[in-house]
Amino acid sequence: MRRLALARICLVTLVASRTPLAQAFSRNCIHTLSVPSRPKTSRRLPAMQTSESETAVIRPLTLSGCCECRVCTFSVTVLDAQRVPIVDCHCPSCRKHAAAALTTWLPAMPQALSWLGKAPKKVRTICTGHGGAVTKVVCPDCFSVMAMEQIAGNSGLVEVNLGCIDDGDYADVTAGRVADETRWPCSMKLEKSERCTDSRVQWHPAVARGLKTKRPPSFWPVTGGCLCGANRFEISSGMVGEIQNCHCTQCRKLGGAPFVSWTPVKEDEFRWTTAADTLVAVRTSTEASRETCIVCGTTMKMVYDWQSGTVWPAVGSFDDDCLPPSVPQMEEALYRVVHICVKSQAPWVKLPDQASERLDYTFE
Repeated sequence: MRRLALARICLVTLVASRTPLAQAFSRNCIHTLSVPSRPKTSRRLPAMQTSESETAVIRPLTLSGCCECRVCTFSVTVLDAQRVPIVDCHCPSCRKHAAAALTTWLPAMPQALSWLGKAPKKVRTICTGHGGAVTKVVCPDCFSVMAMEQIAGNSGLVEVNLGCIDDGDYADVTAGRVADETRWPCSMKLEKSERCTDSRVQWHPAVARGLKTKRPPSFWPVTGGCLCGANRFEISSGMVGEIQNCHCTQCRKLGGAPFVSWTPVKEDEFRWTTAADTLVAVRTSTEASRETCIVCGTTMKMVYDWQSGTVWPAVGSFDDDCLPPSVPQMEEALYRVVHICVKSQAPWVKLPDQASERLDYTFE
C-alpha cells in the first residue's frame, strides 16, 4: 500500500509538469493505478424500462343512472376509466324486452352497483347471449329496463343497461345532449364487443331503397307482442315501409337501448289479437302515451294526441319471422329510414352511415 501511495504521488507530480511524457502517461496508464474501492452495501440500480400500459394509472370511475321517471336511481363503479367494457346484445329476448334493434350493457361486479330511491321490480326471463335464465331489473312505475342480474346462475356478474346511464345534461330540450364531464368524462375509453350477432335484425342498419307506392305483398300481416306473450297484435297492412330510429333520452331510458325504432301505421290497420289486463297506456309526455305490458315492461305502441288516425308500433316488438329475411329484401321494402332526435344521441352510439336521413328533433 505504501508503494502504491508513493506511485500516486509521483503520478500527480508528473501530470502537473505538463510534459509530453506526463500527458502520454496520463492518457494510457492512469487507470492502472486506481485502487478499487470497497464495495458498498447498497447501490443505485439502473432504471427499469416500463411500457406505457404498465405506467398508466388505473382510475376507477363511478357513473350514475336512473329510470325514465327517475324514481329508481343507481350508481355503478367501473374499475378502470381507460378500459370500460360495453356489450351490444342482439339476442331476441333482449330485443323484444326493449322493443329495440339491440341493447347495450355495461358489465360490472355486483358490489359495484348500488340502488337508490324506490326499490325496482325483478322480471325473470332469458338471455340467449348468456345461455340461460336472467333477472331483469325494471322500474315498477315507468317500466324502464335498467339492469340484468343472476345471469345464468352466475351471481358474480351484473350488467347495467347503458341506455339508462346519465351521459349528459338534457335540461334544454332544444339543445339536446350537452356534454357534462361530471356525468360522462370525455376521456373515458370504451371497449365494445357484441354477442348473438347471428340474431341481428335485418332492419338495422338498413337504408331505404324501395318506393313509397310499392309494398312487398309477401310480408304481411305483421305480428308482434310483449316479451312475456300476454299481449299480442297484428298489422294488417304489413311492412309499411318507414322506420324512425329515435335517439331521445326518454326512448333510450324506457327501452334501455341506444335508440328505439318506430313505424307509422293507420289506426284501423292495427289491432290487438290478445290484450290482457296487463296492457296499460302510460302517459310519458304532455303529448303522447305508450301502451305497455306492466308485467314484463315491454312498450309496444305509441300514440300522439294530435295525430288522429295514426299509431306508432315499436319495430323491436315485431316477430322476426314476419319480416323480410335478408337486409337487401328489407331495404327494398323500406322507402324511408330516418334517425330522429340526433341532438340527443348518446355519446357511445355511432350512426351506421350517411345514407340514412337525420333530423335534430322528432319532427322538422
